Amino acid sequence: MPSALPVNVNILEAQKLVGVNINPAVFIRVGDQKKHTATQKSTNCPFYNENFQFEFQETPQVLFDKVIEIKVFHRRTLAFLMTHIGTFKIDISTVYNQPDHRFYQKWGPLTDPADTRSGIKGYVKASLSVLMKGDALSMASLPAPSSSSASDDIEKNLLLPRGMASERPWARFRVRIYRAEGLPTMEAGLMAKMSKATDRTVFIDPYVQVSFAGQQGETSVASATSSPVWNEEISFIEQFPPLAQRIRVQVLDDAKMGNIALATHFLDLQQISDPTRNGINPITPPSETSTQDGGGEECRVLPTLHGDGRSRKERGRQAVPNGESCHPLRTPTITPYPFSVPVHFLNNTYQVVSFDASTTVDEFQCRLNQDTGIRKTGLSGFSLFTDDPTGRELEHFLQGAIKICDIISKWEQALKEQHTGKSENTRTVRLTYKNRLYSSLQVRGESERERLLLAYQTNEAIVAGHFPVNKELALEMAALLAQVEFGDFERPFSAPGSAQTKSNQTLKQVLDRFYPKHYRRNTSEEQLRQLLQRLSARWASLRGRSPSECVRIYLTVARKWPFFGARLFEAEAIPPSPEKGARVWLAVHEDGVSVLEHNSVKMLVSHPYKTLVTFGGCKQDFMLVVGQSKDKATEKHLFAMDASKIREITLLISGYINSTHQQKAAAHHLSAPALMVAQPISLKSKELRSKSPPTLGRPSKTPTLL
Repeated sequence: MPSALPVNVNILEAQKLVGVNINPAVFIRVGDQKKHTATQKSTNCPFYNENFQFEFQETPQVLFDKVIEIKVFHRRTLAFLMTHIGTFKIDISTVYNQPDHRFYQKWGPLTDPADTRSGIKGYVKASLSVLMKGDALSMASLPAPSSSSASDDIEKNLLLPRGMASERPWARFRVRIYRAEGLPTMEAGLMAKMSKATDRTVFIDPYVQVSFAGQQGETSVASATSSPVWNEEISFIEQFPPLAQRIRVQVLDDAKMGNIALATHFLDLQQISDPTRNGINPITPPSETSTQDGGGEECRVLPTLHGDGRSRKERGRQAVPNGESCHPLRTPTITPYPFSVPVHFLNNTYQVVSFDASTTVDEFQCRLNQDTGIRKTGLSGFSLFTDDPTGRELEHFLQGAIKICDIISKWEQALKEQHTGKSENTRTVRLTYKNRLYSSLQVRGESERERLLLAYQTNEAIVAGHFPVNKELALEMAALLAQVEFGDFERPFSAPGSAQTKSNQTLKQVLDRFYPKHYRRNTSEEQLRQLLQRLSARWASLRGRSPSECVRIYLTVARKWPFFGARLFEAEAIPPSPEKGARVWLAVHEDGVSVLEHNSVKMLVSHPYKTLVTFGGCKQDFMLVVGQSKDKATEKHLFAMDASKIREITLLISGYINSTHQQKAAAHHLSAPALMVAQPISLKSKELRSKSPPTLGRPSKTPTLL
């Protein structure tokens, strides 16, 4: 049995950390074990002097391949909002090869693999040591005092092997996996017995896993074969020369009962590199590499490793020119994402999405769509929103070109300006993902997740009174969502006077979440009891129905309303509007802008987008200018509404117009400029400013909050 092998990490201090008013903490990971220091408040030069010991019951060969990873984070109130400052990585083999098997009080330069152009983010002073059984224990000599500056002391005392340059460029390390031969078939275990019983050979499903400097990549899985062919490339981003000695190439079987390692081989970078040149490229033409499986059998894998450079043909194979060095990278092919934030959905669930400093809203949404099974934004109509930092009941649409980090930074800045006192505010930005530009064409190809979220979004409109349903229909739709949310109704409605049961509480919760508020106002206790009883009966009648079936029924009923998916804005018509003095709803939908009666939500008049000459607002007035025909003069419709809603309705109309014209342009192979007929404007003193339409080879830019 392998003896315990201790790895000691002593974190002394950090210097020159980037950032303003940061709370730094150091996180150490060795293999699968993680530990961290205390958090120092409001400093770029924290002092720790904390010691950590990691013990492993493994052989030296396995231990030496593990990586010591030291990361510095700016800690915040919530763990998932921690900001990554920088990382330093070194494998245990490099530490053990040092005199006395240690680095003593050396400065590790911190870099960010997600931003290879940013340079050094600070330094961490640490002592690293690895002691095997039988190693002599010696005291390290203290560094001689120096009168040079602190900057010179750091530069001359870096946590790097002797002779290694202090400036190491970023490089791309490519491992190309060609094929494998001689892999075992299923000759042992339960599957082997089954194969003998059925007189049929059971093959494995192999894939290759490559590990390097704490990073890992995998090929695809080859199905049912002992001689797989991949021809796939795995790339790693790391500084050159790396502080990792070996690349591990492992063949595994993608078994249903768990992945099984079939064979492992280590590529030593020193053996496959040219030591006579500075800035060398690892060079290996495709050749067979022998690996050993668990039974001592030899099988062969064809990998090749090379740096980033132009290639040449050598004996019909691809090789890297001997005279080229690794080039600094501008756009890494594999980048870890140091930040993550939850994105909330209207069904009270959320998805945590990772991002880096350069991630835009479009890229963030693309990653979110892949994780949640939602189509891309142009097909689903879903968009990202933030809450308002001032605490008002507002949501702000995020345009695709903005960076997520900029949004969070400006949101936090706005929050700080609202709370200038000494009290600490614990609010964080809340991102919500929901449908913004609904189109009837989206029904085709709609995913199950999209239907579910649309149902909950429709429920919000019903509860707020923005969707016309009578009391009976509202009860039916509440029961459908109760079946989706809670499943089958367990108990019948309890009799009057009995203790309030759990099912009774659940029914009240269903009413609060899924039944219109205006139908619940001024209800007596008896009326509420009867309402709960009718709800329980309808819910019980849905027993056995699946959530997807209930969502389908719900949307089938809801889509019968002509303005399904529309966004309603409350307004008051003022002269010269024909509906002057009346409280109305302005419904913005895929076909145009409609004016609805406030109480019954019935349509009074509708203005298709092709009839809009212009639109916009000033202060608390919003105006539509409509041109009915060439012969008839234009009409002005003026509405009084909240200033924040004016901005929202203007952006929404613009979004629908641009989306419609982009769809037409794609369908008819025309450009968007030939189709655009309206654009948003600003009003001053209720007078229309004449403005020529912009060139629309791309969607017109509209103002953004953040």
